[in-house]
Amino acid sequence: MADYFFAHLSADDSTSDIVETIKMPLASENWVVAQLSEAIKHFLVTKRDDGNKSYEIKRVQLPADSDDWLEAYSAENVSIKALSDVFATVVVKIDPAKHVKPLE
Repeated sequence: MADYFFAHLSADDSTSDIVETIKMPLASENWVVAQLSEAIKHFLVTKRDDGNKSYEIKRVQLPADSDDWLEAYSAENVSIKALSDVFATVVVKIDPAKHVKPLE
């Protein structure tokens, strides 16, 4: 049985403008929205950060349950099955003081 779900990331609240899809481990089928948001953020920080970015998850959506977006800090409980799709709005900020100029 698959023990992961897919998190589709976008820069705005549109499921049609997906920037990246990541495969996330499914530790449990029951999540608090805030925990789900933190899990996605943790993945980005540990796997995608090159030292000059900060990530903020604004909203998440589970289309199987509802077409409504949930605030990322919500304590609402959600259920995620294996191979489910989760959509997340992500804000990426780049710290220009930590930016390294590419080699010329």
